[in-house]
Amino acid sequence: MRLYASRPDRRLVQVLADAGVLAWAALWVLVARVVHGAVLVLAEPGRAVEDLGSSVADSMGSAASAAEDVPVVGDELSAPFEALGEAGGSVSGAGQSAQDAVATLATVLAVVLVVLPVGWLLVRWLPWRLRWVREASAVSRMSGRPAELELLAA
Repeated sequence: MRLYASRPDRRLVQVLADAGVLAWAALWVLVARVVHGAVLVLAEPGRAVEDLGSSVADSMGSAASAAEDVPVVGDELSAPFEALGEAGGSVSGAGQSAQDAVATLATVLAVVLVVLPVGWLLVRWLPWRLRWVREASAVSRMSGRPAELELLAA
């Protein structure tokens, strides 16, 4: 199987085209990595909301424990603090959900930014290269025997 032409000018065009495809793919992978990192920055508010919710839940849990120690009305006094602690837990979950959504968006954008441009170029470049390899391989098989060489010349 022949991958490149034996004529130097033709081989140069083929090597440059192959190198161009590799450079194009590498460029889009770098662009996708930059976009992925930039989108992940959007997860910071979700992280802050999660930390705030956890802090509120912990503080209200401690306050509920302290309120339970109050004689006679301890259970009634601790109920609002427990409710606020549960609300803090919900806020924490919402922050985590926001982070997960941003991470998913970043990954999908990165994949799309690689697949679309690289796929477009491969659809255009690959048939050209495969056709040349197939034809060059057939010619090199035929040029080995005198009877087939006459057919090739015809």
